[in-house]
Amino acid sequence: MKPLLFFLALVIGTPVWATPSEATLAARQSLKNYGLSRCLLDAYPQPGALTDDVAKAVGAYHFMGRGQHRIQQDEDTLETLHDPYAAVESYFREAMADEPAQMKRGGANAFAGCLALYNSVGVDELVRQQDDYILPRTGDQTDD
Repeated sequence: MKPLLFFLALVIGTPVWATPSEATLAARQSLKNYGLSRCLLDAYPQPGALTDDVAKAVGAYHFMGRGQHRIQQDEDTLETLHDPYAAVESYFREAMADEPAQMKRGGANAFAGCLALYNSVGVDELVRQQDDYILPRTGDQTDD
């Protein structure tokens, strides 16, 4: 009897680590893509085909495009309370200013810096912190 009680106590007392759903993983990836696009747009502001394509990607990954995170506003004043896109954009901008990617032969490389940030643990953690703002997908049930 004691082993059974011990086992039950162990199972009940152990935290359950749920793996994120495919929708959550897709939303995270979309937000990371937004950050990379913003980083590249800031790095290469000169007019041209690359800038045009990157600007379109920024719009596509944002809330006004196909972005999957909501921007939280005060219902009365419409003041922005939290903007996941602004948080990611700010993180990329500050990190690029603080530590630009240096190449072996000297000089900074903005593209390499954006890629390094995109693949960093810091960006992954920031994006995970935005999970509360993921929009429910059409047909998903909510716990209202």
